[in-house]
Amino acid sequence: MAKKRSRTFLLICSLVIAVVIGLSLFGIFALKREREEINAQSNIERLKSLGYVAWTKVSEENKNKIGVTLYEPDKSYKGINVYSNHFGARKIIFMDMQGRIIHTFDIKEPHRYFDILKPYQQGFLLLVQPKLLKLNRKGEVEWKDKKGNGFHHDFWIADNDDIYALIHRPISKLRYYDRIITNFKDQALIILDSKRKVKKILPFSKLFKKELFSERSRILIQKQLDRNKKFITFFHVNTVEVINRNIGVAKEGDVLLSLCDLNLIAIVDVEKEKVIWSWGQGELEKQHHPSVLDNGNILIFDNGSYRKYSRVVELDPITKGIVWEYKADPPESFYSFGRGGAYALPNGNVLITESDKGHVFEVTRKGEKVWEFWNPSIKPKKDYVATTMKATIYRMQRFSPDILDRLP
Repeated sequence: MAKKRSRTFLLICSLVIAVVIGLSLFGIFALKREREEINAQSNIERLKSLGYVAWTKVSEENKNKIGVTLYEPDKSYKGINVYSNHFGARKIIFMDMQGRIIHTFDIKEPHRYFDILKPYQQGFLLLVQPKLLKLNRKGEVEWKDKKGNGFHHDFWIADNDDIYALIHRPISKLRYYDRIITNFKDQALIILDSKRKVKKILPFSKLFKKELFSERSRILIQKQLDRNKKFITFFHVNTVEVINRNIGVAKEGDVLLSLCDLNLIAIVDVEKEKVIWSWGQGELEKQHHPSVLDNGNILIFDNGSYRKYSRVVELDPITKGIVWEYKADPPESFYSFGRGGAYALPNGNVLITESDKGHVFEVTRKGEKVWEFWNPSIKPKKDYVATTMKATIYRMQRFSPDILDRLP
């Protein structure tokens, strides 16, 4: 009888232990899965915050829109459109107004993102993060940056062929209020002469020290510290342009910058190494691509990442008043969470890249669409793809037809 009770007791104990172990393993696997889901969502949010999403869902309304879907020759500016899919692109496409591909460059140099191509010294200068490449007429690489400067987002070519570019510039530590940040990733403006010799480097942590210690910056940095990010950064400067004349608030040689995370555009006196003008906080939301117009005003792609619709505005930098604005009807139908561009065309129209939708269109100053293009790079809906996906475009550019003279 005693042996029977002992066996029963052992059996019960074994069952209890098995249940405990089972629940523990279930809990561990559940916790692991939860962490994986959180990490996955965190990665998605991180990519969204950078604007580096390669593919986006296509709505039912737009799923059949491919290539050029609108072209009014009498109202649009005739030129050559240059673009590439943003993430991991290998091909740069030269396209006419009807959507016909005229020429392509196949970029074999490994890179992360395609950003900007500009004419330079009988060929082209190409930014493919994190590299700057000089291409000949055939699209072959003549030289590339070998110093690991970490070029990103944008660059500008001055009249004397100096190159103004944005680079990453890690610093070993940053004293921030009552703590030392040892993984702060700074950014800087680098100026290279035509032979690629460094003329000047302006670190943004020094140039924008006041903004670095602002309340908005403190919140942005604290959020990254709380998430134990691998490195801490918040400037996210995405545009650089050298001003070529006096515009009232700035002179020739000053530099216009866009600080995305601070909702701020600013003009810097490079010689004095100081910020001389700024605007945007309270008005802009994660903006991109400010540029100086012929009349001295500034054109800006305002993403509207919080209000959930985008717009393009023209700002008088002297009065700091918005003198022109493009919004869609309804406003929410035009929206790019990240990236985006707005080029003023010679005829007064504006070429707008709605990056996240792989969508580009030209509007008149009255807001009329006169040209429209939808990226034909599509992932169709299949068993392993829940919905049709379209490749994003960082920024389409339109050059005058004589750009073809540079091609073989």
